Amino acid sequence: MAKPSLNSKFLRLPTSPIRGFPQLKTIPPERLISLGIGAVNYPAPQEIVKPLIVYARQALKTANLYGSSQGDQELRQALVYWYYKKYKIKALQPTSFLIGSGSSELIPWVMEALLPPGSEVLIPEPYYAYYSNFATALGISLVPIPTSIKTGFSLPAISKLKASTAKAKKIRAILLTSPNNPTGSVISKSYLTQLVQLAKEKNWWIIEDSAYSELYYQKHGPVSILSLPAARERTVVLSSVSKNLALAGWRVGWVVSLAQSAIDAMVSRKAEIRGCASVPVQRAVSHLNQVPVSYFNGLRRELKARRNSLFLGLKKMASLGVIVSPQPPVGALYIVVRLPFPAEAFVRWCLSGMDGKSGFLAKHQKTVFCVPMVTKTGSFFISLGDPNLVRLSFGGSHEQIKQAIPILRQAIKEYQSL
Repeated sequence: MAKPSLNSKFLRLPTSPIRGFPQLKTIPPERLISLGIGAVNYPAPQEIVKPLIVYARQALKTANLYGSSQGDQELRQALVYWYYKKYKIKALQPTSFLIGSGSSELIPWVMEALLPPGSEVLIPEPYYAYYSNFATALGISLVPIPTSIKTGFSLPAISKLKASTAKAKKIRAILLTSPNNPTGSVISKSYLTQLVQLAKEKNWWIIEDSAYSELYYQKHGPVSILSLPAARERTVVLSSVSKNLALAGWRVGWVVSLAQSAIDAMVSRKAEIRGCASVPVQRAVSHLNQVPVSYFNGLRRELKARRNSLFLGLKKMASLGVIVSPQPPVGALYIVVRLPFPAEAFVRWCLSGMDGKSGFLAKHQKTVFCVPMVTKTGSFFISLGDPNLVRLSFGGSHEQIKQAIPILRQAIKEYQSL
């Protein structure tokens, strides 16, 4: 008897490079150091955690009804002040925000609201791998802006970008992540200003993903495009508390824009169908302005120390053919490395050997996982990309990173001798 089949179009969607390693589910935690997923291993701010306990207790005594589909009013009001405090943006109102269950939920909403099927979106590559998934599902094409590890993944001059898009007819937007996942690069204010001018000339939307805006390791933080007056009517910004407040599991993110028609369209056509994000969690996050500067300074100081340890350890592997950028990344949670061989096969070998027959775990008690940036199931690139590139996260504890470096070095040496 025939069985019902799945949607073939759905099955052709690209998936995350991280998800293609089933061994991760079978290796005992004590034998695996993961430098993969970018969650921040750092205490959550008590100024937000304690209110959640209060709101959860209140929920035991009252009717647990739906909240606003646009997002809790107190949180949206708090975000108005957050953006004024950080970027001196005075024009925002609570209606300028839409709250979601993390910002990843909102990325396809933004794409669908701004871009008809058949549109093209400029995007620096490498980029957050799930952008491809969202775009493909909506019939949107991503157009790469290539960058290189040799130049620290810096963007091309605006004049080159302008020339390369001179004849493009379908580009409707440019999508930027600053600090970038996976490269950690940060776009300067002067470059953003030129980019805004190009977007005005071309009548493009600007989509800014600022999921890592608080994770920077230089004197000043990244500039929000919303703070540039010329960009405000054509800019939509995504952000969340996942990385910026070390609250990945809380799943609260938002879209903010002064293009009110875009926010209104997403609220009426998407958010009202979804219902609402978690009400108690939203209300706890509304206390984000009470989190002291010392918390963010401590978070950045700790992550910078982890970054430095990992970067130095990788630089010392140059004799094995390992290549890193000239300078450590100035933001986000990752370091991109070029191995002397294809990364996917190496990572699979590192995760094999539990049966005692072959693979790194056949001889060693612990192994390391890092993310190949090009795999058979997904990629951080639109173009073919470089199969030797891997992304390593320094979001884990400092002790884990220190343990991982010699293990990774030994694994590279042994794999080269196979």
